[in-house]
Amino acid sequence: MEIHTKKIPDTERKNPSEMSDPVKKFRAPLVEYLISGLEENNKWVRVMAAELLGMVGDPRAIKSLEPLIVDKDPDIRTISLGAVSRIRSLRSYDTLSRSGECGTCMIRLIAEEAISNRKIRSEAQNI
Repeated sequence: MEIHTKKIPDTERKNPSEMSDPVKKFRAPLVEYLISGLEENNKWVRVMAAELLGMVGDPRAIKSLEPLIVDKDPDIRTISLGAVSRIRSLRSYDTLSRSGECGTCMIRLIAEEAISNRKIRSEAQNI
């Protein structure tokens, strides 16, 4: 029996705050189970658990993944760092999307900083 899975792009994945109650109910024990996999002796079980935690994107996993970033095994370190980065990027996206500000707020902040820096340079040249 062959199982085909479709990788869901990060842009299509829902954040925890956007999920329905049944999904949240299913997700909680799944995350706890995967976190317990990080403590297994078998390296590949730990690698798989870390990778899956990054895919699930639940912030509760960060506390358990962070110690593995300095693990003696380079595979564990790499996968754990990637998982933590992915979870944090999803949390950042969630925070920005719920902030009530426009979708271009980051662009606006960068533009305001550039204008401010330009004004400072112009004033410095006039002195």
